[in-house]
Amino acid sequence: MTGKTVSRREFFGEVAKLATGAALGVTLVGLEARSEAEEGTWPWPYVQLDLEAVKEKAYEIFPRGHCMYAAFGALVLSMREKGIDERYEVLPLEMMEYGKGGLMGWGILCGALNGAAAFISLVSKDYGKLIDQLVGWYIKTPLPIYRPLNPKTKIKAQSIAGSPLCHVSVTKWCEASGFGSKSPERVERCRRLAADVAAKAAELLNMALAGKAVPPWSPSKSVKGCLKCHGPKGEVKDVFGKMECLMCHPGMGKSHY
Repeated sequence: MTGKTVSRREFFGEVAKLATGAALGVTLVGLEARSEAEEGTWPWPYVQLDLEAVKEKAYEIFPRGHCMYAAFGALVLSMREKGIDERYEVLPLEMMEYGKGGLMGWGILCGALNGAAAFISLVSKDYGKLIDQLVGWYIKTPLPIYRPLNPKTKIKAQSIAGSPLCHVSVTKWCEASGFGSKSPERVERCRRLAADVAAKAAELLNMALAGKAVPPWSPSKSVKGCLKCHGPKGEVKDVFGKMECLMCHPGMGKSHY
């Protein structure tokens, strides 16, 4: 004690400061402890999912938030039903709506691929290999495959995208079907495609969970040929990517590989 007279207001002011400091200290200690406790909790737990159920969920919820929302949401909702981790209960599916139309209509990465890849990276440390397989399957498979029991709109046409880009994928289907990019039929196509992609992601994750080997993806002959010169180890070194080159650069021809 210094003998200094302290008013009632000053006294309680100092007490408040001490209390705030103590509370902050406890909070910081608590956050530090929590951070240490939660370290290593990724990837989130995953259990085998029923592929048909995943397709049905994706098709059902598509109208709420479009392609990325549907693919990601179908997988998350399927995990919620398993009840193995409460974090799935609070994960906001709405955060995936931005991926619609290849990133808010920009036609870049297919939203269904984007959403499925996000879920794969959430539950698997080996996400790179699985995502490569997913994209590799997407670009060479006639889609959509899924046939809902009660379709919103009837369609029959399939197309091979040859690219993970929404713009290319949609255009290829429109050319094959004769329907416009803003038609109800095209919306139905993407609705079914989201179901296919979500189910394929679950299939790959089921395989990995069961200890079955997921073969590494390998680029096509044309891509390998182009990258020999244009890739990171080539003479030109001006290309970074895995997509098919000749789709956008047909003039390169076989002379480049």
